Amino acid sequence: MTNTRIQKVLSFPLSRIVISMVILFVPLAVVNKGVLKPLLGLLPLSEEIARLIRFAILTPLFLYAYNLYFGYFEKRKVTEWSLSGMWRESTIGFVLAFTALAIPVLILKVLGFYEIQSVSVPYLKIFYPLFYLFFLALTEEYFFRGIVYRILEEKVGTYIALTGSAMLFTIMHLTNDYTTIWSTISVFIGGILMGACFRISGRLWLPSFAHLGWNFAQVFLGLNVSGIEKLGEYAPFVTTSHGSELITGGGFGPEGSIIVILSNTCISILLIMILYRKNLIINPSWKSKDQVIKTEDE
Repeated sequence: MTNTRIQKVLSFPLSRIVISMVILFVPLAVVNKGVLKPLLGLLPLSEEIARLIRFAILTPLFLYAYNLYFGYFEKRKVTEWSLSGMWRESTIGFVLAFTALAIPVLILKVLGFYEIQSVSVPYLKIFYPLFYLFFLALTEEYFFRGIVYRILEEKVGTYIALTGSAMLFTIMHLTNDYTTIWSTISVFIGGILMGACFRISGRLWLPSFAHLGWNFAQVFLGLNVSGIEKLGEYAPFVTTSHGSELITGGGFGPEGSIIVILSNTCISILLIMILYRKNLIINPSWKSKDQVIKTEDE
């Protein structure tokens, strides 16, 4: 195989995604499982505290590795984790996503589909799911939007990249408990929504904290997060659902509700309209080779 063919293979989007995933995730997984976990296991720490310490160490390593890798191999200034606008985008993302989940749940409660059985003061225990979900959201946005969506968009344009990254995002959630056709549709729409957030800002803070706000709202309200039940013990509310799973989402949580699906569909359409109006839609490379990728700040 000639050097030219090798370069073409290595520059193909799928190859770049796989190589990036291996180089960025495997070493950190080794550090996490092979170094940090055994070392912290020697200390008299609870599982929750040990996990949060590992996350606190791994998070800056994740961000540094991303900047170092893509800065070197793509020969560019990496701005996806730029501190510019970080606080504003993080706050907006978290608050809006938390609200976007809480409002449909409140409506369903008023209609009698959700019932709050008990309320307790969460004290410090609520911080565990907050930080746990922060690392989870950051890791998923790091991969699905920072790597998959961004690399795809350079070649196939915004629309196909949104669809492709959302499909992969959905596939990765198919093994979750209580998955239904409706929850699958909901996760796909969520992938579109997060991709649009990234495209608008050009940074990963907005989708990461929107992802966090969305998941944390479900834990805070005592509901399952994408079929995950284990965080319910930290919630200040104990909530149960009644009636059709199509309305409540069933065991998957409110994400599987048709009400939430319709709400997120409207939000996604609004974000795509913003992309279009601000001229942030990128055409496939075969349609516009000279087009420069822009963000809202530009």
